[in-house]
Amino acid sequence: MAKKKEQLLHFIDAYRSLPELWDIECPSYSNRLKKAAAYDVLIEKLKPLEPDAVRDSVVKKINNLRSTFRKELKKVNDSKRSGAGSEDVYVPSLWYFNELMFLVDQETPDTSESTFAVDNENSQDSVSERTL
Repeated sequence: MAKKKEQLLHFIDAYRSLPELWDIECPSYSNRLKKAAAYDVLIEKLKPLEPDAVRDSVVKKINNLRSTFRKELKKVNDSKRSGAGSEDVYVPSLWYFNELMFLVDQETPDTSESTFAVDNENSQDSVSERTL
């Protein structure tokens, strides 16, 4: 079990070192050739865990890691927002949570404006026009 954890940590470290796969602000993020080369690196890092690893296996592994990280991050953030004291903030049980903290900026949604007020005004205008 410890060997699998160690190999997964090597995989995560390799993923961290390839920002073209996860950092949307990286200039190489849109470069397909650089991404393909980065996936090849990760395929080799995943082979000790999955000997028949291919690009789809890597993508699936990354998605699983990020999804689990996102769920734990949401629990932490929700517990902070709930007004809990600092000693009551959720402590992630995910053993590799801290290893994925480099993704925290990627997992934080941008603030957006509500379109409800605009949509509501437009629908009111069209109702007024129909009644005239």
